[in-house]
Amino acid sequence: MWNLHLLYLIVLAVSVSAHRSRSNAPAFYSNNKYIMELTSSTFHDYVYGSNYSTIVEFYAPWCGYCKQLKPEFETAAKKAHDYAQFAAVNCDDEKNKQFCASQNINAFPTLITYRPPKSFRETVPRDQQYSVQPFENERKANSIINIMRGTLKSHVKKVPSTKIESYFTTKTGKPRALLLTDKAQVSALYKSLAVDFLSVMDLNYILVKDDLVDQIRKYAPDLADDVPQLLVIQEDGTVTHYSGKFSKRAISEFLSEFAVPVEGDFSDRKRAIDGIKNGKFKSFLQYKKKMAKKEEKQSRDKLGKDEL
Repeated sequence: MWNLHLLYLIVLAVSVSAHRSRSNAPAFYSNNKYIMELTSSTFHDYVYGSNYSTIVEFYAPWCGYCKQLKPEFETAAKKAHDYAQFAAVNCDDEKNKQFCASQNINAFPTLITYRPPKSFRETVPRDQQYSVQPFENERKANSIINIMRGTLKSHVKKVPSTKIESYFTTKTGKPRALLLTDKAQVSALYKSLAVDFLSVMDLNYILVKDDLVDQIRKYAPDLADDVPQLLVIQEDGTVTHYSGKFSKRAISEFLSEFAVPVEGDFSDRKRAIDGIKNGKFKSFLQYKKKMAKKEEKQSRDKLGKDEL
């Protein structure tokens, strides 16, 4: 009897230890710069606070299928993070279990996409306007990349060749970026820049033919003959020619000189995300409160100097 009791205690101890080690398994993507590990405190702001589509993986670190998906999801995020948001929720973490249950997650891994409308209705909460769908395509990197890139909405408008003069002379209340291109289709890169600067800068393009270059050069004297080229037209009519590399980060940095982006590498939202990822903040709300206090202090300090 004693030996059976001892055996029972040993089996129980091993079982508890295995459960603890399984539950304490580290999150898959904590150190991945392209994938956001979400909690109930960050999910809503991250997913519904963006004009990008988001794909979220609900997983458990001990799940064999989740381990198989991990490298595919990481590859997809690395290649397509400019065009969509990639996130994950560790449903084996105690603080996330109730949230995962509220999302009706009953199998691992579960992939769900959250796609925003092209324009939001002010009378309806944002989270009610997203198209929420299970990802039912092949769970391979290329498939995920193609699907998520296809969800990118276009906020880029074409400038008719007959409207060049009015385009450069009409004031719109905000700066405009104009891409001169020989491509009939707008690239995903340019579409994503339009999302980053949505509402603060208009991104346009014009399909350039030889006879149009001289017309445009009237307003942009430094215009070269080749394409693509990118111009920024400010409210006072000043035209600035971009001469850097045609990569998203480089162009975004250039455009940030003329308007503050709402998303992307040079936005306040990106600083909040980075702060949450490195553990400095637990939520977007905490970040906003911290920044508000900082601005208030800077305002008081400035006021004190002015009084002196």
